[in-house]
Amino acid sequence: MENIKTFEVDGNELIADFESNKYFIIFKTYEGQEVKSEIPRDIFNTYLESKSIFKKNQNEQERHWEQIALSENEIYKRAFKHPDSIETIIIKEETNKELHVAISNLSIIQNKRIKKYYFENRNEMEIAEEEKTTQQAINCSLQLARETIKEKILKKFKKI
Repeated sequence: MENIKTFEVDGNELIADFESNKYFIIFKTYEGQEVKSEIPRDIFNTYLESKSIFKKNQNEQERHWEQIALSENEIYKRAFKHPDSIETIIIKEETNKELHVAISNLSIIQNKRIKKYYFENRNEMEIAEEEKTTQQAINCSLQLARETIKEKILKKFKKI
């Protein structure tokens, strides 16, 4: 019995007897009578393959229909990156302006170091080598600059 495989396709039963190398289809007639008929192997394989391709195409089509049925709101929820709201954009722009004002009010050395580190994407060692100083000096300078910027920006927004 291990050499016999049964497949259900469109309400019909396909049977492959690999031991005797015989293939059958069992179907019901219009009157409901069950008929078992031997079919050639190539027709058996073609029938299974075509039904498999049909099912694959049908599943793919249903997936597309599922996507079409999504509302704008549902598509928005599924998006990887959500667009910012107008309020968020305005807050970001205002914060960015305040940040640049705070940076411009730093000492000349801190201003240069902050710009190199954040805007030119240079690391502390690169800045230290260029300025012929230690990485620790650059680190301390950047920390002080960040604290100064935070204080100025936070004070500004606390007033609002």
